[in-house]
Formats: sequence, C-alpha cells, structure tokens
Amino acid sequence: MRSLLLPLFAGALLIACLGDGKPLLEGYTGGGADTGTSDTSGSTGLDAPGDSSEGDTEDGGGAECTWPETGTGFSVGDVFSPTISLRDCDGSERILGELMCGHKLTLIDLSAGWCEPCKEQAEDIDEEIYEPYKDQGLQVVSIIFQSEDSGIATSQTCAEWRDAFELTSPVLTDPFFNLNGGVKAMFDAAGGAAPVNMLVDESFQIRYVHSGEKPVGLEGIIEELLAE
Repeated sequence: MRSLLLPLFAGALLIACLGDGKPLLEGYTGGGADTGTSDTSGSTGLDAPGDSSEGDTEDGGGAECTWPETGTGFSVGDVFSPTISLRDCDGSERILGELMCGHKLTLIDLSAGWCEPCKEQAEDIDEEIYEPYKDQGLQVVSIIFQSEDSGIATSQTCAEWRDAFELTSPVLTDPFFNLNGGVKAMFDAAGGAAPVNMLVDESFQIRYVHSGEKPVGLEGIIEELLAE
C-alpha cells in the first residue's frame, strides 16, 4: 500500500509547485540559452534558426527575419541566438526572436521579483525608453526570471509585474531559470547581478551589456545605435 501512495504524493507535490496550473515544462528539452545549435522547429511553428523565418505579425510587423544558426556568447560584439523558449503572461510559449524580428534594436531586460533596482527600472522603462523610441525601431522585452521569493516565474508573476508597472511593452517569464535553462547563461555571463540590460541590433549582434543596477545614460546609447 505504501508503494502505491508514494507516486501519488509525488505527483500532487509537483502540481502544487507549478503554482498557476500552466504546463511550464511542456516542450522543455534542457533550455535554449546555450550557444550551440538547437532545434526549435518542432513545437513552435517557426522555421529552424538560420532559415528565413517570418517574425510574429503582431509584435514584429510580419517582417522576414533571418536568425543566426548559433550564438557566440553574451558579451558585446558576440552574436546573440534568439531561440530561447519563454512564456508570456497568458502562459503561452514564445520564442524570444518572435519579438525581436522586424525591429532595428531590441532592449532585453532581465529582472526578478525580488530585485529592487529591477523595480526601479520597470517604473520608468515604458515612459523613458519604449514609448519615445518604439516608432524609431526599438523593441523592449522584459523577462522576469524569478518570483519575489526566488521561485519559478509563472504566468501570474508575469501578469503582476506587467500590471504593477503598467507596462505596454512585451513582458515574458522564464520558467526554466531555476533549472539552469532559459536565460540563466545570459544572466551568469553578465555577472550574475540583476537587472541585466542588453541591446541587440537587427543583425543579432550584441551592442551593449550592463548589469547590477538601473543603467544611466541608456537613452543616449539607444539614440546613437538607432541613428546608425
């Protein structure tokens, strides 16, 4: 009898840990944050990286976008591979590149629910960054990688962050961060301090990286890169 109860208990515990009932680990094959070749052509409906893939019609304007087959790292000058699988505030799977395609420059903001500098930046990111420059080709994507108690970032975490700071720019969560997947490699490469701010141009070259505090003078850097 005891041998039958143990699997039932383990199953109930797993369901409780997922929090909002969304299938957070569905389609997870070990994370997409490494810089090696990864196959994302299965569950996403997108062509494999390196092929000419049509970007998301809502966020990228339907522009065709050629993704790099592999990334070279997460430092300035490296090629960024946008094949990381994340979740939106509805719990649906999104590939980061879907939101980057069709934009001249993308600001990727890695934040956590426990991070005070992240909250400080989130209060101003729409008004000071997204709204003034979106019509010039800037995209802003906020990725919440942990909840307020350092737990898994769920769709509820995403919605609470978006609503608290009244964000109209895209907000995603990374349910794989605590499993050493998702954006974990990006976070570690930037020094392991939140927030991490990264500017990636339309050729997927990383042009700017800053971590550990709200960046100063970011607007000027964005203006220079958009003017190129």
